[in-house]
Amino acid sequence: MEHEMNSINPKPAAKVLAVTLLLLGIIAAIVISLLAWLSPGVVSQPALRSLLLQPLLFALVGYVAIRLFCAIYNRLADRWGGIRFDLKEIHSPLNPKWKP
Repeated sequence: MEHEMNSINPKPAAKVLAVTLLLLGIIAAIVISLLAWLSPGVVSQPALRSLLLQPLLFALVGYVAIRLFCAIYNRLADRWGGIRFDLKEIHSPLNPKWKP
């Protein structure tokens, strides 16, 4: 069963990606902070501030990038067609045709 994605709603897609990147930024900041703490030198205040801002910048840049991507994709999909993919039906309790 072939389907084509004709458009992507930019705002929800951008929100999901921004939250995902925020979480990844927090994880990266924690790892970088631990590595800095374990290093023999002293971490300066600007370095600590940048670690706190990193997750927010990840989210902001990701939000803007995905909004731009969706706008470009939607225009190109109108002109040349969207991404095509095959779906197969799976058997699960959520599928009305499912029989145990």
